[in-house]
Amino acid sequence: MKNTRTLRTFHDDCDLTLRYEGDVAHFEFWTPFGEFAEPVATLPAVGGAITWASSVNDLLEHYDEEKGELVPPDYAEDLRHLIDSYAAITGDRRQYRLNRKWYVWEQSKTEQDRADRADRADRAAAGGIRTRTGSADY
Repeated sequence: MKNTRTLRTFHDDCDLTLRYEGDVAHFEFWTPFGEFAEPVATLPAVGGAITWASSVNDLLEHYDEEKGELVPPDYAEDLRHLIDSYAAITGDRRQYRLNRKWYVWEQSKTEQDRADRADRADRAAAGGIRTRTGSADY
């Protein structure tokens, strides 16, 4: 699990993880009894679409003997939401981290700080910001 971040641990101790291999993001599902991760989806770190693993349908539904039918596990909707919302990010997705309180993707602090500094520099160069004694035009 080198360079792997756990995004969410579900009630049955299964983990959804995210790791990067080059410019490709890999979402994987780890079970407490398995040695290896089950691939869920991949997508480019910048742009591009989700490629769902062929085995993802097995992961997102199971046979319920009481009902006698295939049903989604409790975590299926959360798992899909996390991956779909990650895929909806424009630009370099590697700059984003999952906020574990709200389960939304946020630009990492260092990247946000860098973007804020660049934005302030652009506004200052355009004459929109005066420092210390002047006013700011946002």
